[in-house]
Amino acid sequence: MKKFWILPCTCLLVATFLASPLWSEEHFYTYLGITLGGGINQIEYSDWFTDHQETANISGTYYSGGMLFAVFVRELVGEFSLQYIANSNGAAEGGRDTSVQHLLYTFTGKYAYPLGSRFFATGGIGLYIETPPATASYDGGGGPLMTAGCIVSISPDWKFIFDLQGRYGQFGMGEDSTKLSYGINVGVVINVGRI
Repeated sequence: MKKFWILPCTCLLVATFLASPLWSEEHFYTYLGITLGGGINQIEYSDWFTDHQETANISGTYYSGGMLFAVFVRELVGEFSLQYIANSNGAAEGGRDTSVQHLLYTFTGKYAYPLGSRFFATGGIGLYIETPPATASYDGGGGPLMTAGCIVSISPDWKFIFDLQGRYGQFGMGEDSTKLSYGINVGVVINVGRI
């Protein structure tokens, strides 16, 4: 009998929250723009070589660029980016080249702490996904990401976004390979509407 009351009570709480005058008058501003990034990769590459499995640590760099979509609601920011990323890494044992170019999707939620009327300190977490098509045999990968940075309101419609970003997750080559990437992302977005 207790389970029966959980669903109606939950629905009632959600309906009350969404019907509040605050949310009905709140503005959700949408922005669209470009983003560029770069940084360092640390890959732990694991694979089978003839009759044994070995692990190698490989370092390199990455560069990326693409589209950035953001939604601003008071101090909360939701970001989605679609980027093309070029990795320049060393080769693994046996000559396997780990430098690959592929698509990168990021989904990030941030809190923007106001430090004045035009400057905001930000921090957030999210997820990233790497997918083919790629320039080499690449299964894709993904994992969590963390970000810290700032947002500067250049004008009422334009915003500049700067982030220090760290990503850790699966690397799409070899067996159970992982990748730690850290670097910077910069973006410029323009207000394209309101929800």
